[in-house]
Amino acid sequence: MAFKDKIYIVWRLFGAPRLSGANNDFCCRIGPVHRCFCGHSLRQHATPSKSSHGFTQKHACQAEGCACACYRYVPNEPEEIGEGFLSRRQGFNPKTWSAKCQCQHGHLAHDPKTQKCSACGCGFFQSNFLCVVCDCPWEDHSTVFETEEERERQSLPVREAYFPLVNLDWELRAQVLSDPTGGGLLSPRSFAPIDGEQRRSRRISHRPDMEALEEERNIWNAAEKWDLVDYCHSCATIFKSPESAFCSHCGAKRRR
Repeated sequence: MAFKDKIYIVWRLFGAPRLSGANNDFCCRIGPVHRCFCGHSLRQHATPSKSSHGFTQKHACQAEGCACACYRYVPNEPEEIGEGFLSRRQGFNPKTWSAKCQCQHGHLAHDPKTQKCSACGCGFFQSNFLCVVCDCPWEDHSTVFETEEERERQSLPVREAYFPLVNLDWELRAQVLSDPTGGGLLSPRSFAPIDGEQRRSRRISHRPDMEALEEERNIWNAAEKWDLVDYCHSCATIFKSPESAFCSHCGAKRRR
């Protein structure tokens, strides 16, 4: 969607993160398979329209019988809220798992429009978990729809710079990702400076900088925990447990 429609959808914390070094742009990039609070994917919601005042909120869920009026991201896997141990339990089903409210019922037990719980007298959803990226509760986040122009005005990464691992050398990305081109959208040439100058929001170094080297080092340190490391073939995120069925970052199904 970011390349085709120039619409960027992220789950963003509003306020200061509790964890130092947290990503201030987003806690999660949102793709077509990421599920909403209502339990349906982004693909099942209407595409929001753009006006001079920004995006309308009329991206309602189109699934039959769903009352959801707008897409609101909620963590899709227990690894995203520090509960990865659940996915290692026998009989765990990622399709039925839902993040819990302080009433101890999952978000799927709450009305997608009013947030009232159908299993108890809870009046609205208040997360019983914290985001692993920023260490803040769900209600401190918002699902944000932005145009490419809006992100550029804020010096936020767009297009090629929005992709995972973009500040690593192309050859290294090719070793980590099954498709470093992102479905043919990227090429080695796109990682070179444009006319000798690139805007800050799109700057991508051909050689890894110190931050990139540290990111690479962290990847391989995590790899030492397992005999066999498995990456998401869509975004190169390391699966947080051998039992994870879906990527905790982009929501893609794991290839077995």
